[in-house]
Parts: sequence; C-alpha cells; structure tokens
Amino acid sequence: MWNLTRTMALDWAADNIQVNLIAPGWIRTEMTAGVLEDTERAAHIVA
Repeated sequence: MWNLTRTMALDWAADNIQVNLIAPGWIRTEMTAGVLEDTERAAHIVA
C-alpha cells in the first residue's frame, strides 16, 4: 500500500490532488489493554 500511495501522490501532484493512506493499527485503550497485556496474543497482533 505504501508504494501505491507514493506513486499515486507523485502522479497526481501536478493536478494538485493529494493522496493519503490510512493504516489502522492497535492503540492502547481500556478496551484493548487486556489483549495487549497477554504477550502471546499481543505478539500475533503486532506482527
């Protein structure tokens, strides 16, 4: 995804079009704290 985003941004820059990439990931919150504290599960998620 990174390379596609970079390529599109370079191609469309001449037309003043900006390209963004959203790369979701895990954020430590009250809801995810329990999962992330379990090292076995956290290793799988972070990988």
